[in-house]
Amino acid sequence: MLSPSHERDSCYIAVHAAAHEGKWERYFDLVSNVMADYEGRPHWGKRNPLDADALRKLYPRFDDFLGVRDRLDPGGVFANDYTDRVLGPVAVPAPEK
Repeated sequence: MLSPSHERDSCYIAVHAAAHEGKWERYFDLVSNVMADYEGRPHWGKRNPLDADALRKLYPRFDDFLGVRDRLDPGGVFANDYTDRVLGPVAVPAPEK
């Protein structure tokens, strides 16, 4: 559901930068802007500047994936700051009364 090539023909272009060299955020932002012109989908699990709202527009089954995540990890055990940004926070169910 969250494969960059899901339901379309695709070509992969890998872009890498060493985090310890600095300035990788600007580099990735520039690449992201170029890729957006071609409806590129960054791999959601790798460094990218997009958030959940932006990725939802690129991945047709984004909300289907979130439904699976909510069912399999309802308490957000596997969530972290990064997944909160790219997938949105886990909808923790209210305690039953």
